[in-house]
Amino acid sequence: ASDTLWGVDDPTSDEDWKTLEDAANAMLDSGAAIKLGGTGPRDKQWVSQRDWKMLSEKMIAAAGQALQAIRNKNLDALFDAGDALYQPCEECHGIFNPAVIDQ
Repeated sequence: ASDTLWGVDDPTSDEDWKTLEDAANAMLDSGAAIKLGGTGPRDKQWVSQRDWKMLSEKMIAAAGQALQAIRNKNLDALFDAGDALYQPCEECHGIFNPAVIDQ
């Protein structure tokens, strides 16, 4: 879902915007799951750490920002939301799962 948001080019059809909306909603759902401990084998251990909570909240906020931009069909705001989403994703993977960054 994040790749869909980051890879946005120039959505022109309602279908393009719907695909983006689905991706933003998936990021919101993922953020909620991650905040609660997700489904990974070490997530329950990580969820007690301050950085985990802070980064998941930043991810949720950025996904909400993306969803609002998509609903307004505001491409510039969507790019801003993508930038806001990148930081917590990159930082979280860097702390908790660096192998994902190298893929």
